[in-house]
Amino acid sequence: MIAEGDDETPVGEGRSRELERDVLAERRARRTGAGDSAQLKQAETAEVAVRELERQLTDLRRQQLETEHERERAREQLTDREHELRRVKQREYAEQQLRVEAEENVTRLRRRQRAELDRLQRHVEEARISMQSTGERAEELRARAQQERDEAERRRKDAERRLAGVERERVLAEQRCTSLAARLASVNDSCARLREGMLVLEGATATLRAEVEAERRAASARIAQVEAERGAASARIGELEHERAAADARVRELERALGPASKPDPGVAEAARREEMAGALAAAVERLRARVAVAEEPDEAEQRNAASKMPSQPLAPAEPTPAERAAAEPPPPAEPAPAEPAPAEQPTAVQVVPRQLPPPTDREPWLAAAIRGVATHRDPKLAAELVTELLPAQRLVVERSLSYGLRIAELESRWGVSVGQGRADVGALPGPDRSGLDFELEGRAADFAELAAGGLGRRLPRIAVRGSRRRLRVLRRARRRPLALWDLASAGIDVWPGLLLLALAEAIDPRWSVGERFTIVFEIEESPPAPKNAALYVQARDGAPLGVTSTPREEPATTVRLGERAFTCMFAGTPLPAGERVLVEGAMDPLELLIAWSDRAQGRSSAAASLRRSRA
Repeated sequence: MIAEGDDETPVGEGRSRELERDVLAERRARRTGAGDSAQLKQAETAEVAVRELERQLTDLRRQQLETEHERERAREQLTDREHELRRVKQREYAEQQLRVEAEENVTRLRRRQRAELDRLQRHVEEARISMQSTGERAEELRARAQQERDEAERRRKDAERRLAGVERERVLAEQRCTSLAARLASVNDSCARLREGMLVLEGATATLRAEVEAERRAASARIAQVEAERGAASARIGELEHERAAADARVRELERALGPASKPDPGVAEAARREEMAGALAAAVERLRARVAVAEEPDEAEQRNAASKMPSQPLAPAEPTPAERAAAEPPPPAEPAPAEPAPAEQPTAVQVVPRQLPPPTDREPWLAAAIRGVATHRDPKLAAELVTELLPAQRLVVERSLSYGLRIAELESRWGVSVGQGRADVGALPGPDRSGLDFELEGRAADFAELAAGGLGRRLPRIAVRGSRRRLRVLRRARRRPLALWDLASAGIDVWPGLLLLALAEAIDPRWSVGERFTIVFEIEESPPAPKNAALYVQARDGAPLGVTSTPREEPATTVRLGERAFTCMFAGTPLPAGERVLVEGAMDPLELLIAWSDRAQGRSSAAASLRRSRA
């Protein structure tokens, strides 16, 4: 095809057409000058016809060129078709050759199959002959097989009878195995609990032995010092007696020298001298008594029971002992002893059953925030001890075996944790050796809050890591889920109630206690029973943060006696273990209000924290 606007007209033809146009224009001019309108119209018509003819001529020429192009394309396609036809003929010739070869192969295969068929027919004939010869043997074998079948049927029936007896014995054995497995499971659980208790007792025993030995050495040194001071005081008393005798002799000499005229009143001088000597002796005796009273510690049974459960640092500054107050203040004048008041009637203890709550669904990292609050606002060392108490809970979430070390700045000892397969062993490491540990972490107590209580992210800020970070990722992934008191109570993980009370007091918003002022004392019963229970005092102070101390500041409104496990179950909302109980003396409302605040701090929307009561 020719593109629109292309002009393929030769140069000579273009010039002749221009001359024709000039001639036509002159003729039109002459006709116009003559004034013949009809001729003008005819001329215009003729001119339009000429233009139309020229356009048709141009179209024809264009079509001619297109036809030539089409002819060229057809010629090229014809050439391609001829080449294709030649290739097809060559392929057909090759296929014909292959067909001839295939026919030859088929012929050879037919000959070979015919020979094989002849051979097989001969074999079949021979087999038929052998079958005819073995027919009689088959009949004999069939009769013998029938006999053997009858014998086998008889044996099968005997075996079925024996199998029925064996099946009955197997059912009985399975029943015995089931009962034995249940007993074994209970024994294993008891052994596991006993083993855990033995480990705890062994650790507590080692700690107590070290503490008792240190206290014994300190007491021995103190007693030796007191004995030395007592000897010095006795020597001082002898010197004072000697000085008093010398002073008496000097007074007598002065009296003799002065004579009876200037002799002072003997009663006044003697009274002054005796008052001075009595004051010096009383001060020396009081100092001696104070030192002896400080050296005489409470009995070792109370120390062991208190030290086994109380943290290494007291919850609040201890009040001065009576001996210290006596040493610091002058002795009061002797007064007649007042008559002892009649013993007041003891309040009746009420046994209560805590409420039971379902497992928490929406978990909040309140415990980690509480640990950081205890480390910041209360006591960082107690926060560090709470971190170590919560480390055994990692066995609930860590499935793969893991062993790592902890170095908490607030504690002197390095701690080792071995967790995996449902077990967790936590204890102090003897030295700086890190052999056998996957990694070691070092930081402050507040930095380990998420590691102990859950809610851990992708990183451990402000914690130095030494060792395998790949193994550390296993612990980080496992500690993403926040820990709840319900988990501790359900798994039987014991945490010292004083530390839990500190965490709950830090988590409870002080605004919730506006208008409330009361004191609750928790007497933690030891197992085995101790002569004296450890007491923890919780104080609500009208909009101020809850106070937790080990010394009373005011008369408690409620007294609660319970064990460690029962304490955790009461605030977690789980059933009490066998043998545990909760005894309450005094008002019940403060305790229920404290439990309701605890539920709210843990993010649990429970109903009123009512406690079912029964007479103890």
